[in-house]
Amino acid sequence: MRLKSSRVWGVVLTFQLILTLVLSNVLTFKPWDDKISQGAFASNVEIGGMPPAQAAEVLSRSFEDSLNNRVVLLTDGERNWSVSLSDINFKPDFNQTVDAAYNFDHQGSVSERLTRSWTLRQNQADFPLQGTFDTDKMVTLLNQIDSSTYREPQSSRIESPDGNLVIVKEQLGRRLNLEASLDQIRQDLNAGLSTPIPLVFDTLEPTIRESDLHGIHQIMAIYTTIYNPNDVNRSTNVEIAARTINGLLVKPDQVFSLNESLGPRVAEKGYKPAPVFSNQKLVKDIGGGICQVATTLYNALLQTRLEITERWPHSSPITYAPLGLDATLAGNTYDLKFLNNTGVPVYISATAEKGIVTVTIYGTAGEGQVTRRIVTEKEVVAPPTVVKYDQNLPMGESKVIQKGKEGYKVKVYRITEVAGQETGREMLSDNYYRPQPTIINTGDPGTETKGEMK
Repeated sequence: MRLKSSRVWGVVLTFQLILTLVLSNVLTFKPWDDKISQGAFASNVEIGGMPPAQAAEVLSRSFEDSLNNRVVLLTDGERNWSVSLSDINFKPDFNQTVDAAYNFDHQGSVSERLTRSWTLRQNQADFPLQGTFDTDKMVTLLNQIDSSTYREPQSSRIESPDGNLVIVKEQLGRRLNLEASLDQIRQDLNAGLSTPIPLVFDTLEPTIRESDLHGIHQIMAIYTTIYNPNDVNRSTNVEIAARTINGLLVKPDQVFSLNESLGPRVAEKGYKPAPVFSNQKLVKDIGGGICQVATTLYNALLQTRLEITERWPHSSPITYAPLGLDATLAGNTYDLKFLNNTGVPVYISATAEKGIVTVTIYGTAGEGQVTRRIVTEKEVVAPPTVVKYDQNLPMGESKVIQKGKEGYKVKVYRITEVAGQETGREMLSDNYYRPQPTIINTGDPGTETKGEMK
């Protein structure tokens, strides 16, 4: 019994000793006075035990010279950028920092304040140095970062370097989210100049994903034309047009419009003045030469079963394609269109480099041994002669002002064959290229002719 009693008294005395120590500590750090509790720091500067005004003064003296030399790190997860606080005109708010430290254990119920004060004294806490920065200066820096980190999304594409079709998987792009990054920087700076601060990026989706190309498994057609790479302006236009339609996907039952795909041919897009046909004459206009891309695409389409719904010939023969197999564009008036009637996507590849335009159409033939070939029927139209009176010429004298050029009537047929045997003949177009008249000036009045054009 005596042993048990002594143990009880020992426990009681131990409890009283612990209680005395706790009360002694509590009375020492007094969470209800007008001072910041012991154990408080602000950016590694001790401010515990000080009234708020004194603590703010201490911080001001401590950071007066060194703050502008500090840097904050911004990161995209792969690279870091050092930003000096002086470069963004960072202005510390010492009073706000001190208030955060003071209010830590001066708000809430008595038990909450006691708990926080005890925690602060035992573990210490470093309160962040809060402040503001010049948003415009930060935006300038972020725009520079965006320029170096922007990544254009890459659509899934089709290649056939050795004749075998290869689908290259898409790549996501990214762009700096300016507003979200500014919010993140403000939040992290006010959390204690923590570094590195993660920047916020938006994911940019590609136009075509690998899954969009399902069903495409072969080359439907390929066609090439030749241009003069030394004609710089015209070459530039051809290359821009080819690059613009390269990688376009035409979904089943979709009508493709070359005019819509190219958009306006304007100088802002890099197009140059080059020769175009206007009233059977060559004149310079912005975008001259893009009809070669239209013609190359048209001839590739002729080898497929895709339904060509609109196509227009030039007014005069051109040099880079056979008669009747050309296609012209003119503003939004003349267009080249086709309907994807194959039931699977159709992918267009177009290149123009080193004087060669190539258009490849990928999709599915789905017709076994069916082949197609193009034949033309040509009729020559002789140029008329136009005689004009010229009072400056002597009587009986004449002079050829313009040498005439032949015109043509051309019918184009597409012949379908199965296992080498003709199974169908379709007339695709009936083309007329007007002849250019021979113009003769004469000194004999009354011999003029109008040179009727047909």
